[in-house]
Amino acid sequence: MTRDPIQQRSRKTMERILAATERLLRDRPFERIAVADIVRRAHASIGAFYARFEDKEALLPHLYARYDESLHRRFESMIRRYSRARPSRALLIDRLVRDMMSRYRARRWFFRAMALYARQRGDPLGAERRRRRTEMHQALAQALAAALGTPGRLCSPRQVEIGLFTVAAACRDRILFADTPPASSLSVSDEELRRELSAMLLAYLSG
Repeated sequence: MTRDPIQQRSRKTMERILAATERLLRDRPFERIAVADIVRRAHASIGAFYARFEDKEALLPHLYARYDESLHRRFESMIRRYSRARPSRALLIDRLVRDMMSRYRARRWFFRAMALYARQRGDPLGAERRRRRTEMHQALAQALAAALGTPGRLCSPRQVEIGLFTVAAACRDRILFADTPPASSLSVSDEELRRELSAMLLAYLSG
């Protein structure tokens, strides 16, 4: 449960608390972050925290909503970039996989917390946000399909969607959940994983 802030000052305090939690997630998992750590980083008080959140877990839907908004901005930027892209198919796929892995690695604990929250909640987005995200995925797949297509070798947006989903799932499991099965049973470096995932995606989209 979250207590909605009314005054502007209260909203700013809430934003500081959320931003502080995101910063703490840069170097430790959510379960190792205490409320005391959050308020210290946010320059707030324990009382200010509990005036807005029932407990630490009540931060998660707000963090997920912020993540969803940032994801839409990122997708829009990617669509513009790939709509203009004309590198070779192999190079573009390598860049895609490298970028995906770099983002997961750089914000591992944040993405892990968001992934666990989404899995525990089922569908935390709601119908409207889910529709918007689906549309963004489809628009990105169309832009990439056009960029990856070559004379005599076209890619369908559906192929791209499924290929990216498969690669993202492998990256998430290996990077975000490396300490749990089945990822923990695979001994592989990031460089080797990137190389093999790029080769797999290239073969799938070229088939």
